[in-house]
Amino acid sequence: MFSLFDFKKLVTSYINANEPAARIEENGFIQFSQNIILGEVTSGKLHKVKIKYNGLCEIICNYILLEDLLGKENLLPLHEDVQANWLNTQSGFEQLGMKFKENSNFVTNNRSKYGDKITLENLRKVEDTHILDVTNFFTRLIAVLFSIYPCNLFSNSPFAKSPYSCTKLPNGKTQICVDKSMLSERLNQLEVGFYIKFFAFKKNKLSMEGHSMLIKKMSDNKYSFFDPNHGEYLNLNIDELAEKINKATEEQSANQMVFLDAKDFVNSYQINKKEVDDERLNSMVLPKIL
Repeated sequence: MFSLFDFKKLVTSYINANEPAARIEENGFIQFSQNIILGEVTSGKLHKVKIKYNGLCEIICNYILLEDLLGKENLLPLHEDVQANWLNTQSGFEQLGMKFKENSNFVTNNRSKYGDKITLENLRKVEDTHILDVTNFFTRLIAVLFSIYPCNLFSNSPFAKSPYSCTKLPNGKTQICVDKSMLSERLNQLEVGFYIKFFAFKKNKLSMEGHSMLIKKMSDNKYSFFDPNHGEYLNLNIDELAEKINKATEEQSANQMVFLDAKDFVNSYQINKKEVDDERLNSMVLPKIL
């Protein structure tokens, strides 16, 4: 029989073996997956956004952008008294056990800046900021027909070179890769702290389906890259950044990519956080394990 004591030892060993700060220093990676929170979104505007756009990647990225969360390795370990409460009290441990069984990455995620920040109550504040909701029909039509995108970091001229190349695969699909030289040249022109909204998407006739991500310039040739499906990769050089970009486009089976000036996007469409009605907010708050 698997006793409570045995399970406590298992969770304790898991915590000790998964120190986020140590892992970040070694691998430069902070794990996050929007799937953790998608299952909790069952009603309201966020639920409509999730269904309409098949996820919350754009909403999550906009919150991170407004909070300026990228590039900060400030993961704090659990307070000893909190850890003791979880592991030494029956009710606290039972709640932890439920979360642990639901998601084996819970302990790590709960201790990260994203586990603390990307919550339903915070995402509720930016639920109206999806790029396809804030742009008008004409802007979206121009994007679909002519690949001219608002706040494009590169030229919108129809004769300008795209920042990526396309290769036709034997199976008929298109594989795209970022032009590293062109990307590097443009990034060198940007100031430290600059945010880029990066989209990888499939465009077919009049339909577009894609994925929203973020890039932040931390210093010369040092970048953070955030993918809501995986997490944040820190301290990337241009080669590593290009590799992450290409991997993301491959995962999305994308045939186009676009880099947007995030500051221009925020200013042009007056993107900001809104106040949330306390009564509506309280109905969405997840139970705390503290």
